[in-house]
Amino acid sequence: MSIKSIIKRIMRPVVRPLMVRIRNIVREELESVRKETVECKLSYAEAQLETDKILMRLAGLERRLRAHVRNEVPFDYSCDICDRRAFSLLFDRERNGEDMYNYICESCGFVFMWPRPTEKELMQLYQQSEFSLTARGSVMPDAQKYYDCERAAMVRYSDFQKHLSDACLDRPKGLALDIGTGVGSFVDVLRRNEYEAEGLEPDVTYAENSEKHYSITVHKVPLENFKPTRKYNLITAFNVLEHVLHPMRFVEDMRDLLHDAGILYLDMPGLDQMHTDIDKFFWKPHINTFTISSLRDLLQKCGFEPIYIGYSSLGFLDVMAKKDISASRTMKIGSSQALNVARAKSIIDAAYYQTGQLV
Repeated sequence: MSIKSIIKRIMRPVVRPLMVRIRNIVREELESVRKETVECKLSYAEAQLETDKILMRLAGLERRLRAHVRNEVPFDYSCDICDRRAFSLLFDRERNGEDMYNYICESCGFVFMWPRPTEKELMQLYQQSEFSLTARGSVMPDAQKYYDCERAAMVRYSDFQKHLSDACLDRPKGLALDIGTGVGSFVDVLRRNEYEAEGLEPDVTYAENSEKHYSITVHKVPLENFKPTRKYNLITAFNVLEHVLHPMRFVEDMRDLLHDAGILYLDMPGLDQMHTDIDKFFWKPHINTFTISSLRDLLQKCGFEPIYIGYSSLGFLDVMAKKDISASRTMKIGSSQALNVARAKSIIDAAYYQTGQLV
């Protein structure tokens, strides 16, 4: 046996326990370091969260301070939904960077632009092709416009069918009316799915072009001047309610055009889930903004029972509701509305903080 082998045999009982001890010490030290690292990460995350909350509060405070400096709260206006007169500024700019004052009703959460346009200004905007020129890009739709609208119409119809199926409702039979028809794509989709459908479009140029393109019937008047001889089983209006001066009156007019238990299907930009950045969300033609809760309150007050309310495949707030002649027309203001108002403000504060636009 060599000397080297003898040394190994003698040292093995001594070295092996020593190595095990060293490995245990190293393992304990590594575990201690790992725990300290995790604790540091948690502390940093908690600190970052608290910082974000403070900055969000500062964002909201800065917006509300600007309200007192740049514009007065419109005490001479009553909320179109709840008729109360307590408001605060929610946001003060529109997508083009110009001043636009959107207030929120402290009672029900309805958001509206102030000052409000006049009836005459709205008539000029929508009946004389001004809106089509500025928002639609042209007084006459081109091939790209038709393509985009037809794709959107098919998505909306698919959502509509899904809502009916989920609610175990039969497809409404009979006459259908699409309000704010635009190029007429949704009327065409309804007709191709065996509805007796027609449109309502105040822009005469667009309405006449829709009739020629799809061979459909389009009534060329605003809703308040529309006097049909028959009731409808289905009324749709996409990206319309945010444009009207008196949303409650508008919804009541649609209700009066429906048969009992007729279906109403709407969509519009919604505040709960903005479809774009906050700097591009508010826009001067959009004089009303709704949340799920404020839209539900409006429909219930106007004699509708919401069947579905949420966000569509296109990213808009959409609702399907059934006319309910037995529905209560009164609106109760309580803790749920207060929570909805606070939530709407926090959504705006969070979106505003993310833009980094703090004083």
